[in-house]
Amino acid sequence: MYQTVIRDPGGSSLIRIQSLECGANQTVVNGSILIVPPGTVAYVAINGQLSQPYHSGQYELFTGVDPFFVRLRHIMTRGDAGVTVSVFFISTGKRKLMTMGTGEFPFKEKRFQITMKALASCNIAYSIANPFKVLTKMVGSYNGEFTGDEIEPYIEQMALSPVREALSRELGRLSVTEFNSHLTSIGNAALSSINTSFEQYGLKLAQFNLTAINI
Repeated sequence: MYQTVIRDPGGSSLIRIQSLECGANQTVVNGSILIVPPGTVAYVAINGQLSQPYHSGQYELFTGVDPFFVRLRHIMTRGDAGVTVSVFFISTGKRKLMTMGTGEFPFKEKRFQITMKALASCNIAYSIANPFKVLTKMVGSYNGEFTGDEIEPYIEQMALSPVREALSRELGRLSVTEFNSHLTSIGNAALSSINTSFEQYGLKLAQFNLTAINI
C-alpha cells in the first residue's frame, strides 16, 4: 500500500474539502504527504478529530494506519479501514461575496406596535478569521455525504440567524414607509451586531449591503 499525496483541489470557495477514500482497496497510511499551497492553512480530520493547523509547505501525516499492515488489517476487519480522513484547505487572505435572501422574519412595527413580517435581500462579503472555530462547527455536522459544494450554503445558513435578528431590531425603530428609503442606514446600523455573531463562528464580516425590504 503506497502513501497518498494530498493536494488542494482548488476552486473559488474559501474552504475546500478533500475527502479521501478509506475502504477495502485504499486508505490513507502513515507517511502520506500533505502539500499546502501559499495563502492557505489545512486541517486534517481523522475520525472526526481535527489536527493542528498545517500552514504553507509539505508535511508527512500520521493517520494511525501502518502501510506494512494494511492488507492484514483489511482481512481482520473484513474491508473496514478503521479510519476516515478528510482534509480541509482554507484560504485565509481572501474574501467571498454572498448574495442572499433572509426569508421571513418578524418585527414590531413602530407606529402601531403590531407584529409584522418582512423579507430582505442583502450582499455579504466575509473572510475566514478563525479557521479552527469555523471547522469545529462544521465537523460537528460533517458526514460522508458532505461535499465542497455544500460549504457556501452551510455558511449562508449560519449567517441567516444573526442577519434576521439584527434587521428585526433595526426595522422596529422605523415606520414601514421609511424602510426602502433608508436601506443604507439600516444596513450600517445592523453591521456591528452581525459582525459580533460572525466572530463567534470564526468569520469576519467585511461588508454588508441591504438591497431590498418587502413587507
